[in-house]
Amino acid sequence: MLGALLLALTGIPLAGVLGSTIHAGEMAASRAQAASRYLSTAVTLADGKDMPVATLRGPAQVPVEVPAQWSSRDGAPHTGTVFVNRETPAGSTVPVWLDETGARTTVPTSPGDAAMFASLTALLAWVALAGVLAAMVALAHWLLDRVRYRAWAREWERVGRDSSYP
Repeated sequence: MLGALLLALTGIPLAGVLGSTIHAGEMAASRAQAASRYLSTAVTLADGKDMPVATLRGPAQVPVEVPAQWSSRDGAPHTGTVFVNRETPAGSTVPVWLDETGARTTVPTSPGDAAMFASLTALLAWVALAGVLAAMVALAHWLLDRVRYRAWAREWERVGRDSSYP
């Protein structure tokens, strides 16, 4: 148990190193995304209420996908779909994130998201290590108990044979 505890305590700074390494990678990715993505405006080409909704919730609460058009930085027109509220009329403007080619993409990773991801990954790695160590301790206890119970059974059997009871 002491060995497992020491290994678990040793795992804390190792998890910190893991988290720091992941954070550095995520921050580099965040900077690259921020440099290659930009926020633009798309114009919806259809009413949101004309789009089908496949849900059990009320229709006003569900975003619907509608066709839209936007321009990239070089002015080239692009079309695709965007999610809007069902009440959104055609001709409305919707913010969209675009990549260097003008294609829709996701929002760049924020520094806060990078830190949260790195922290959670480090924490989960340490919890996994502690769980494996706890399982190993439980297995060792179980095996040692089996050996001890067998030795006791053999001893009671020997005492029963050597007993002078009638």
